Formats: sequence, C-alpha cells, structure tokens
Amino acid sequence: MIIMAYNDFRFTVSFPDGSKMIIIFQGKNVPWKRIQMVKDLIDIVSSAEASNTQNETQEQTLMERFKQVIEGNFNDGSWFSSKDVLDAYRRTYNEDLKPSTVSTYLLRLYNNGMLERRGERKNRVYRLIKKVEVKRF
Repeated sequence: MIIMAYNDFRFTVSFPDGSKMIIIFQGKNVPWKRIQMVKDLIDIVSSAEASNTQNETQEQTLMERFKQVIEGNFNDGSWFSSKDVLDAYRRTYNEDLKPSTVSTYLLRLYNNGMLERRGERKNRVYRLIKKVEVKRF
C-alpha cells in the first residue's frame, strides 16, 4: 500500500457578524501562486470589511454622535459648557463643528429632557439628567 503525502493549506477569515470564510487547498503540489492569490483575496475582503465598519460609523447622524460624546464624557453628573462638548467632539471624531451647531444641539437635548441647564447665555452650563427607574412590586 502506498501512502501519498499531501500538503494542506487552510485559510480562515472570521467576520464581525460571526460568519466565516474557509478556503482549503489539498494536494501534493499546491502552486505558491494560488496561495498568494488567496492571500490577496483575504486582504481585499479584510479591507472591505474595515471600510464597511467605517461607513457604519459615518452613517450615524450628527445627533447620535453628539449624544454619544455627551454620554461618554459627561455622565458623572458634572456640569459642562458648549466649549467642553465641542472639545470632546473634536477629540472623539477628529471633526470640527461650529459653536452655533453645538449650541443648537444642546438646546434640542435640553428641550427633549435629556439635559438640564443653568446660567445666562455667555455662562450657560448643562448636565445630563439621570434617569431613575422605579419598579413597583
């Protein structure tokens, strides 16, 4: 009985949603050119996945990103100004906003009951309203 030795090359790519792509080469003489082609394919798929993730971040509305910045940086009950929010937004998204845009969105969040505010126009500060959940027994 003759036993032939085969080379097995297995490529597995896992995606964020849990799915997998598996490519297997089996054979006595698998050409390196084919292996390189699969590696190139994996690079293309990986860069497309990274691009899709980046696009999903860009698809968030400005209001969603604005809320995330506030909830992520000022959820400790501290008071913050529009300049504080603008600085945090710039750090988080590496994008610039006009101060008037920040003021507009802070006003909308205040009107929606997400923020409380105090002070006059020039010295106005805000803070997140903590939501308390009451359970009845």
